[in-house]
Amino acid sequence: MTTPQNSSRIAVFAAAAVAAIVALPGLFASPARAQDGRDRIIQKTGQVLGERPVITITDETFLVVKYKVSTAEQQIALNKVERVIHGDEPDEYRTAAGTLRSGDLPQALRMFQELAGVTDPPWVQQYSLWNIGVCLQSLGKYAEAIAAYKNLEAKVPTSRFLPDAMLEMGKCHFQSGNAAAAKAAFETLQEATRAKGFDPVWGHWAQYWLIRLLEQDKAYDRALTEYNRLQGLIGTDFPKLANECRMRVGNVYIQQKDIGRARQFFQGIAETEDGTALEAAARLGLGDCAYDEKKLEEARYNFLWTVTLQNRLPEGVVAPDVAAKAMYYAGLCFEVMKDNEKNGARARDLYKRVVDDFATTEWAMRARERLGLRPR
Repeated sequence: MTTPQNSSRIAVFAAAAVAAIVALPGLFASPARAQDGRDRIIQKTGQVLGERPVITITDETFLVVKYKVSTAEQQIALNKVERVIHGDEPDEYRTAAGTLRSGDLPQALRMFQELAGVTDPPWVQQYSLWNIGVCLQSLGKYAEAIAAYKNLEAKVPTSRFLPDAMLEMGKCHFQSGNAAAAKAAFETLQEATRAKGFDPVWGHWAQYWLIRLLEQDKAYDRALTEYNRLQGLIGTDFPKLANECRMRVGNVYIQQKDIGRARQFFQGIAETEDGTALEAAARLGLGDCAYDEKKLEEARYNFLWTVTLQNRLPEGVVAPDVAAKAMYYAGLCFEVMKDNEKNGARARDLYKRVVDDFATTEWAMRARERLGLRPR
C-alpha cells in the first residue's frame, strides 16, 4: 500500500496540491453562450448540431430538445445531449450564473428570482426556477428548496429539469433528516420514471438513494446486497451511477468499522484505476479509512492525492462532491496537525477554495463554518 514516506515528502506534495487547486462545475445549470449568437446542441458523441445548417432551439423537455432548421421542426432525445448552447443568453442571466459560480449564493438567488418570470427567451424561466432551488438547497434551506422545485414543476411541467428536481426534493428530505419523506420522494421518482418515460437512469438514481436510507438505518448487510444488485442491473449503461454504487460499498465497510476490509477494497481500485476519476474516489476512501483511525498524516496524503488528480484530469471528470470533500478534509488535517507553521494558512486556503469552487455542495457549508463565515 502506498503510504507517506516522510514529512518532507508530505510537505512538498501538500504545497503543490494546494497551489494547483482549480474550479469544477457544480450542480447549477448554465448553458454555454455562443460568441456568434447561434444556438447549438452538443451531443454525447461529440457531434454538434447548429454549425451547418443553423438551428433555433425552441424547447427543452424531460424527453427531448426541440429545434428548428429553417421552418422544419426537429428534435433529439435529451439523453443523447451533453449540453446546449443558447445564442440568445440575456446579460442578466449570464451575470446571475456567474454570481452563483463565484459562490455568492444569496445574491445569485435574488438574481434568479428576478429572472423567474422571464419568458423571452423561453428557456430562461425554467433554468432560473431550477437554479432558485439549487441556491436554496445549497444554503441549507431545504423546505424552501423543496417548495422551489415544486414551483418549477407547476410552472414548467415538461421542464428538462423535472427529473432532477424530483431527485433533489428527495435529497433535501434526506439531508434534513426526514427519512420517511425522502423514501416517499424517491419512490415517487421511480413511478414517474415509468409513467412519464424519463430516462431509466432516474429510476436507478432513486433506487441508489433508497439504499442510502438503508445505510442510515444501519441495515448494512442489506445495503451491500442492494448496491451490488444495482450495479449488476445497470451494467455499463450508466457508468457514473455504477461507480457511485461501487464506492458506497467501501463506505459501508467503514461504517461497519471494518477498516481493514475497506482499506483493501479502496486500495484495489486505486491500483487498477490509475490516473482516473475512480482512483480519485478510491484515494478519498483511503483518506477516510486513515482519518477514522486518526492516522492524520496518511489521511492528508490521500486526500491531497485526490485533489491532485482533480487538477490533472479534464474539468468535471472528478465529481464535485469527491473533490470538495477531499479538499475539506485535507483542510481539517492541516488544521489539526502541527508539523508545519504554515498549516493554518493551508487549511484556510483549502476551505476558501471549497467555498469558492464548490458552492453548491454540502462541503461548502461546512467550510464556511470552519472559516467563521455566514452564507454570502
